[in-house]
Amino acid sequence: MEGVVFWVRMQLKVQMLDLWYNKYMSEHFTAQDIIELSKLARINLRNDEVVRLTSDLNIINESIEKLQELNLEDVPITASPIALDSVLREDIPATVHITADGQSEVDDALNPYEGDLLKVEDVLHAAPKEQDNQFAVPQILGEE
Repeated sequence: MEGVVFWVRMQLKVQMLDLWYNKYMSEHFTAQDIIELSKLARINLRNDEVVRLTSDLNIINESIEKLQELNLEDVPITASPIALDSVLREDIPATVHITADGQSEVDDALNPYEGDLLKVEDVLHAAPKEQDNQFAVPQILGEE
């Protein structure tokens, strides 16, 4: 029974939104419309805000009407109006060797980034705790 009630409520909401859209998007907003909408949204507006919102929403509504007049059948759907290229570099792992004294050395023959890798000791220096050239963190799972 709960599923049916939920479905009926959703259908009513869809119909209300459809009625609202047909009423408000097909004509200009009045101050009374803004006051009515603010009551529905439980927002208290001052008189100057009602005047400003009336003007702003009418401008938005006119812009939408102009856009709806355009023929966009042959325009491909895009996520961005400009072509985007990846600004990230290719992820190629470099070989890092740890010397006997705990210092890191990058194998330059396998390093495609020409020295822009962080040194292990520099990274671990900022860590609160390190052990065996690795970050040491508190154990969070049961003992294994």
